[in-house]
Amino acid sequence: MIVKNEELTIRRCLESLQGIADEIIVVDTGSTDKTMEIVQSFGCTIIQHEWQNDFSSARNAGITQAKGDWILVIDADEFVERLDREKFFQFLKATDAEGVFITVNSLMGPLAHPSNIFAIRVMRLFRKGHLYSGAIHEQVADSVFRTKRPIAKYDLILTHLGYTNEFVAMRAKTKRNTQLIEQMIEENPNDLFQITNLMAEYSISGQHTQCATLSEKTWNRVKKMPTSEWPNFAPRMVSILVASLWELGKREEALSYMQEGIRLFPWFTDFKKRYADMLILNSQFRAAIETLMECRKQGDTQLGLIEFLEGAGTYLAAYSLGVAWAHVGDEMNARKWFLQSFFENPAQDNTLLPIIGLLPKDPKLLREFIEPRLYDPTAFATYVEIYSGWNYEDADRLIDQLEKKYGESEASHRAHMSLLRLEGTEALHKRAQTVNYDIDWLLLGIHYLELGDKEQANYALSRAKVRGEYLLKVMTSLENSPDSTWGLHGVIRDLIAMNPTTLLQKWLPRAMDIETFWITLKCSPLKSMLETITWPGKTAHECEQNALNHFNQKNYREASKWLTRAQQFEKTVTQFLLECDLALAENDLPKARKTIFDGKKLYPDSEMLKIASDQIHPKLNPLEITQKLGSGMQ
Repeated sequence: MIVKNEELTIRRCLESLQGIADEIIVVDTGSTDKTMEIVQSFGCTIIQHEWQNDFSSARNAGITQAKGDWILVIDADEFVERLDREKFFQFLKATDAEGVFITVNSLMGPLAHPSNIFAIRVMRLFRKGHLYSGAIHEQVADSVFRTKRPIAKYDLILTHLGYTNEFVAMRAKTKRNTQLIEQMIEENPNDLFQITNLMAEYSISGQHTQCATLSEKTWNRVKKMPTSEWPNFAPRMVSILVASLWELGKREEALSYMQEGIRLFPWFTDFKKRYADMLILNSQFRAAIETLMECRKQGDTQLGLIEFLEGAGTYLAAYSLGVAWAHVGDEMNARKWFLQSFFENPAQDNTLLPIIGLLPKDPKLLREFIEPRLYDPTAFATYVEIYSGWNYEDADRLIDQLEKKYGESEASHRAHMSLLRLEGTEALHKRAQTVNYDIDWLLLGIHYLELGDKEQANYALSRAKVRGEYLLKVMTSLENSPDSTWGLHGVIRDLIAMNPTTLLQKWLPRAMDIETFWITLKCSPLKSMLETITWPGKTAHECEQNALNHFNQKNYREASKWLTRAQQFEKTVTQFLLECDLALAENDLPKARKTIFDGKKLYPDSEMLKIASDQIHPKLNPLEITQKLGSGMQ
């Protein structure tokens, strides 16, 4: 590995190599922190190498000193996932391969709660004798391919932390990479690989206009080439282009390019999954459901040595199906797919809120089917937080178990405060003063906002730093300007934990991202609060909620008006069920039956519509029908 000031991650990296590597060679390019001290404690071979703006040069400085038959290349911000060492060693002894493709999973988003895992197959394992080329995003595969010897794949996974928000910001990695790539492109303007890397750097750094311009130009250039000459990373170009257009608000263009990508690379499940998620964000739920079912049928991407999204054809597609069905109002199907996603990958923490919110409120059910599968620390912590938010009687047991096993976290602090909220202000204040964590002061501040105690809220939130300051600004803005808006992003879990219903009755109608978090709210303890708000009707969900609220109050005329407004958007299961209920309220059974019939045509897999159909259609067995027909003939 090559390193420079890697003290934050290198220990975990080296620990993960114990029992795997016979020799660890570390090429240091000028560390000034504790990196070398850590490396020495592991007994690594250290090579000092002057940095020359060339990653291959640094890589090769270490590789040429290696004594082993096999070389594994790893970065200091990566670590080896769980590995069956004996099986791995047997593979190396038996294979006739010259090089082996392994998988690098790059975590994206915040380190505590990664938003995505992007996986790429890379040749990081190869026989001694090969060297790297390329100043950045360096490659050894070309050297291996030239031998024309067999190539293999092995299920060895490296987890990469370097593209999480914290590490990108800390290292200013993108700026460094961009300068090196631009220099290489200037020297070789036809290097599509480096041009694609530059597109990626623009995207990571938020330069979406530059990214879109370069991506579109490059992709159109590739399309003019014979398909036999397309680089294997061509799908990556489409991915980056689509992402940049979407960020720029050019949704129709992004969808069009995504459709083109699906047509040209039908084997690449990632495109179908991404397209479906874009359709959900565009409120095109039926098309999204159809596309996601295609993903499930096709499975994860298998072909092509390119970046792929793990789970695009399995657990992530199942999760998105849960989201889509929840949006159209079929909670039974939503629950089914959220559970399916969880069972296929219990390490996901995003499945837990909808699962707990949509399942019957039965702790025995959760203890039997959910808890035994929670091996991931983040997922378990999220589960405890949500469980406590629903105020299950044995929540203390889980909090204690969580903190003993994994230590304290924001999730465990939310769990504590959720329970203390029931004991009252004094208990909450005492904990905030005792533990003195930002998160506890934030939650206490939300509690004071709910009570309408601005003075105490200001005191607590000012001690909560960034998020507390944000909520103080929201409070001031919403009070002083009737046109001001705010965003739930970043504080949604804190609000759910403290359940400030009175506060949110005033604030939520002015949340600019309410649609993004609608399903989160519907699956949380705040669900009943949504029924107490008069919504402005900007979205289908708001119109539907207003219609449901009026219907529950037996104000059928107003319910019908809001239903008509909702039907200006794509029709949903909720709308069909409500229209059926309104027809039944008017004793119009034929209209109710026709409504459900029409709904089943649009949503043939809807469980809720099937149940409604069974309830409004009489069931006659064949004997009864025969008897009636017989009596009629007489």
